[in-house]
Amino acid sequence: MILDKISRSKHLQFISSTSTPLNSVASDIPKINKIFEYTTKNSYKQITLSEIASLVNMTPSAFCRFFKFHTQKTFSRFLIEVRIGIACKLLSSGKYNSTESCFESGFNNISNFHRHFKNVTGMTPTEFKRSIEKTDFEDNLIPS
Repeated sequence: MILDKISRSKHLQFISSTSTPLNSVASDIPKINKIFEYTTKNSYKQITLSEIASLVNMTPSAFCRFFKFHTQKTFSRFLIEVRIGIACKLLSSGKYNSTESCFESGFNNISNFHRHFKNVTGMTPTEFKRSIEKTDFEDNLIPS
């Protein structure tokens, strides 16, 4: 029933960024998989470039070149996108407001969070939350 409503909805909105999805990177690269796994599990805390580079036994500069070559983005951009994805999930759950989702997703500055959120999703966290609420309301109008 839920999947049927989703498939009929004209107001679908993806909560991840439109750039390279995680699974589009070759999954047979163990170092990339290790980086992705570590980042998603620890995105709520500060992750330094030295820390992530040492995780895969590289210097920070070698790690930056390696990561950019395999993902077409910098590690900091990737980390921001992971955190924004988490914030979108929190906001769409209805249990978190913008400020709470900011800190729960790993950001430590609200204005920085808003700037990155708008850059990645094209809207502010408040606009995103309203669009989710509007979509939920309109989807409830679809006959079962």
